Amino acid sequence: MDLWLNFIENIIASITWPLGAVIIAFVLRKPLTGVLHRVKKVKGAGIELDLSNTLEEIDENITDDAAFITIPSFASSIVEIANISTSAAISHAWSLVEQAIRSKIKRLDPQANLYLVNNVIKQLKDENLIKPETAKALERMRLLRNDVFYKNREASFPQAVDYGRKAELLVNIINNIPENKKNE
Repeated sequence: MDLWLNFIENIIASITWPLGAVIIAFVLRKPLTGVLHRVKKVKGAGIELDLSNTLEEIDENITDDAAFITIPSFASSIVEIANISTSAAISHAWSLVEQAIRSKIKRLDPQANLYLVNNVIKQLKDENLIKPETAKALERMRLLRNDVFYKNREASFPQAVDYGRKAELLVNIINNIPENKKNE
């Protein structure tokens, strides 16, 4: 009987602190979520991720050379998705940018190879259809999406929404490239 009591006592002692941590996390989930959304830098296990600097650099590269038309569903859909999954919101925002890039180049050059989006971005830049700064912002956005999506790097809610805002600006720049500009 003492053997069973010792066994049960050891099991209870082993699960007390993890169970307590789970209960505390559950009770404080809303305040903890608010704090985690403000985290801009994560470091641990030999990995460091600083999304704030990357997003700020992208901001610097997006120029105001296009008339920005707001797409009402764009921002609200990103926020809706980010409430569920920040990585899904970033992936969705990038897919809208990629769709705009492919659609624009297809209208400008029906023979263009649309397989690799980084080649399409390069083509737009080489043909002076977008500024080098815009091409750099597009490439940084693509790489950031890849980090979050393929490398399972976490992004906070504000970072995902900011990514969506920048994606919307880039979509507007791309959509405002004149269709006849290539022939000029």
